[in-house]
Amino acid sequence: MSRPVYPSIEVDDEVINLAKGLVTRRALRAYDAIQLASAMILNKDRKKAKLDPLVFISADNSLNTAGELEGLNVDNPNSYTGIPALMRRLLKGFLSFPKGNNKSGFLSPRPAVK
Repeated sequence: MSRPVYPSIEVDDEVINLAKGLVTRRALRAYDAIQLASAMILNKDRKKAKLDPLVFISADNSLNTAGELEGLNVDNPNSYTGIPALMRRLLKGFLSFPKGNNKSGFLSPRPAVK
């Protein structure tokens, strides 16, 4: 199975200048502004190419609000808190979950225990 390919963007003058405006206009931290500026530029490129708009995914409510105010479609993975809990119950015994400080939520297959 191949891994999905995600677009990337270089942090250039366009990104930096847009991010500077976001820091002031939306009271964002610098790295959040870089992330949002990058998404805005990718979304603009997608629109030019007549592709579906980008969906900006973040668990940071203030960053999502800024994204919405800047015209992006946003989604918060924390809005789906019931799904992981349900999946854990359904898949118990078939999949193992990361232990320790790894909170990535990725599942790793393991054989079912009888």
